[in-house]
Amino acid sequence: MAELFSSEQARNSRRIWFSILLTSSGMMAFLPGLPLYLDEKFELLGSEQRFLVIGLIFGAAPLAAAFAGPFWGALGDRLGRKWNLARAQLAIVFFVSLFPLARSPAELVCLRVLQGLSAGYIAPAFAFAVAGFARQERGRVLGHMQIALTIGLFQGPLLGVLMVEEFGRSSAFWLCASLVSAGLLLTLGCHEDRSLLLADTGKRIRTTVLRDVRMLLSNRVVILFLAAMFLGRCGINLVEPFLAAHVRAMGPVRFLGDDPETQLDRTVALLFSALSLGTFLFSRFWIRRAESHGPVRMLALAGCTMGLCVFSMHFVNTSLALLSIRCVFAVAFAAILPLSYSAISRITDGSSIATAFALNQSAIQLAFGVGFIVGGVSAHWTSVSALFLPAGLLSCLAFSTLPWIRKVRREVLRKQEEQEEEQEQ
Repeated sequence: MAELFSSEQARNSRRIWFSILLTSSGMMAFLPGLPLYLDEKFELLGSEQRFLVIGLIFGAAPLAAAFAGPFWGALGDRLGRKWNLARAQLAIVFFVSLFPLARSPAELVCLRVLQGLSAGYIAPAFAFAVAGFARQERGRVLGHMQIALTIGLFQGPLLGVLMVEEFGRSSAFWLCASLVSAGLLLTLGCHEDRSLLLADTGKRIRTTVLRDVRMLLSNRVVILFLAAMFLGRCGINLVEPFLAAHVRAMGPVRFLGDDPETQLDRTVALLFSALSLGTFLFSRFWIRRAESHGPVRMLALAGCTMGLCVFSMHFVNTSLALLSIRCVFAVAFAAILPLSYSAISRITDGSSIATAFALNQSAIQLAFGVGFIVGGVSAHWTSVSALFLPAGLLSCLAFSTLPWIRKVRREVLRKQEEQEEEQEQ
C-alpha cells in the first residue's frame, strides 16, 4: 500500500479512493429507503399504482445510464477522465438535490432519467484511478478502488438511517448531496496527465468502436453469455426495489429499535448493507474458486444460489427470516461482478476486451432498468411475495445455462480449428 501511494499518481488514487467512498455512501444513503419516502411523500400506501410508481422511479436511472454510459466513456478518453468524473458527481449533486422538490411521481421519474443520462460515476472513477499506471499494476489499483466502493455501499444505508431518524426522510437526499459534493472537491484536487488522453478524434474512433461492437455481437457465444447475464440479473431485480415495501407489510425486526418506524428503516438498511458486507468478505473466496474451477462454473453456482434464495423468500413471513436468507444471498452476490468480467474475458479476443467489458456493464444496467420496471408492473397485478417465485426461477434458469454456453464455445473453437486445418491443406 505504501508503494502504491508513493508517487503523484498514487496520491491521485488516494484522493479518488475517498471520492468513491463518499459518492457511493451518498448514493446508498437514500436509495434503500426511497420506497418509504415515496409512500409518505405521495401517499402511495393503499394506492393501486404504488408498485408501478416505485418500479418506474427505481428503473429510470439505470435504464438511461445503460445507453449514456458508452458516450460519456468515449468523451472521457478524449476530453479528460478527471472532467468526466467531476461531471458525473456534479450531476448527482444537482439532481438529487432536486428530488425533495418533486411535486409528483412523474416529476421524480423525469429527474431520475436525467440523473441516469448525465451521471454514472463508477466507470469514470475507475478509469481515472488507473490512468498512468502500468498494465501490471492496474489490477491492484482497481482492487483498492473496489474496497472503497464496497465500504461506501455498506455504510451508506446506515448513515441514511441515522439522518432520517434525526431530520426526516427528505434529509437523506441532502446527506447524499453533501457527501458527493465532498467527493467532488477531492476529485477537483487531483492532477491529470493529459498526455494520456486519446489523441484520435472523430471518425476513426467511432469506426473502431463500432467495428469492435459489431464483431462481438456477431459472436454467438458472447450473445448467449450477455443474454444469460441480462436475464439472470433481471430476475433478481424484479423484486429488489420492493424489499422495503415487503418489510413494511410483514413488520420489521423488532429488536432493532424502540418504535416501528425506526425498526423499519434499520431493517431495510441491513438488507442492503448485507450485500456490500458479503462482497467485502467473500469476493476473494469466489475469485480463488474460479481460478481452480473456472469463472463460468462458479458464476453459474453463485447465480443459481441467488435465484434459490429469492425463490425461498416467498415462503417466509417474518423480516428476521428474510434477513437471514438475504445474508446467504449476499455470499453468492459477491461472485457476480468480478466473475462476470472474468468470464467474458475468457470468451472474447484480447484486442476487444474493453468493448466486451462495456457490453457486459450495459447488459447489467439494462437488467437493472428493465427488471425494476417490469417488477413494478408485475407487482401492480399481484403481490411482492408472489413475485419472489418467478423472479427466483428466472434467475436460476438463466444462470444454469452458463455451463451449456461453455460447451457451445468449445464447439465453436473446434470448428474454427477444423477450418484453419482445411485452409492450411
